[in-house]
Amino acid sequence: MGQEFNVVRCFSCCVFQSHQVRKDKKFVCKMCGERQSVRKEYGRGSGKDCRVHVQKLNTLRRSMEEGREAELEARLEEGYAAALEGQEEEEEGFPPHTGWQEASEGGHGGSGGSVGGASQVSKWAKYLSSDSEEEEEEGKDLRHTRAPATERRHY
Repeated sequence: MGQEFNVVRCFSCCVFQSHQVRKDKKFVCKMCGERQSVRKEYGRGSGKDCRVHVQKLNTLRRSMEEGREAELEARLEEGYAAALEGQEEEEEGFPPHTGWQEASEGGHGGSGGSVGGASQVSKWAKYLSSDSEEEEEEGKDLRHTRAPATERRHY
């Protein structure tokens, strides 16, 4: 009677591997060295059977990753082509179409955003006091100033 092996997958590097069956149900990844517990067995059997199964699972995983990469590259190329078209439109005098402009100009109160590509005022501008704007213009960095002792909180 030979030893029994199981097929497991590493959570960190996502590689399928075969390991001897242990009582404590823990293993160390052969690729990245992470110690982890067995969450799911993808197969169990002799060493040879498990190695063949691991090879099939890893080649399947790799082909799926290549398909995802090809899909992402196609999306990026489409996005790049759309960005180039947007630059051409901008040169012709049309503002580029972006989703955030629609949201700010849409039916959400109508207070934010502008029409026709004029300069936009930040939504946060109404919350800023004129004193803080003057201090920014003077070049003071407010992040490094300390609050008075009465305003500090001690936990």
